[in-house]
Amino acid sequence: MPRTGHCGDVWWERLADCLATKRSVSADFIQETIDPSGTLIRRNQGELLGTPSGLLRIRWQHPAGQALYVNKQGVQLVRPGGPARVHVSLAREPLAAAVLAILNFNAEALRTHFDVRVVPTTPDAADTSIAPEVSEMPNALTVVSLVPRMRAAGVSEILLLLEPACPSLRRIVVLDYTGTAIRMTFTRMTFNVPTTARSFQAPQQPKGRIIRP
Repeated sequence: MPRTGHCGDVWWERLADCLATKRSVSADFIQETIDPSGTLIRRNQGELLGTPSGLLRIRWQHPAGQALYVNKQGVQLVRPGGPARVHVSLAREPLAAAVLAILNFNAEALRTHFDVRVVPTTPDAADTSIAPEVSEMPNALTVVSLVPRMRAAGVSEILLLLEPACPSLRRIVVLDYTGTAIRMTFTRMTFNVPTTARSFQAPQQPKGRIIRP
């Protein structure tokens, strides 16, 4: 599979072709937070739902029950019993922006918010300092590096690990400026799932109101 270091080439065209028919997606994932020493700080499960209209919902399965709604305008984080964050810029939520852009293959959004390159994954060229799993399967994955244009976002790099034959997102590795890593590993991913506007509708509440489940 062709790999080069910029957008808009044959590699991106093939990625677009592979994702073009996968416009609705449902996935389960495991999210792990790892400190710079390699110690696992936190591990929980969640689900991800995305629609052709560009609305993404990520829900974590833990006692707080928080859900993250993302659309083209921004991000809304909902915590039962607590206030919601409304219209947060995608540029300040780089993980959400990356997932939304890749699932909808919005190359313009990727280029707007990130410096994008394809990471070489041959054994002698792989950069294993950020994601050791790259070296574990050097020929099985295509790795896309997204570096947020806004340092204020707190994230130094996002790696998207994709299957090369017909790319689908398998893992996201997020590294912040402190060296802490967040890994999202997808355990199930189904495309072209039936969706309805209601099931993906983010709560519409005035700012400051309490949103309850």
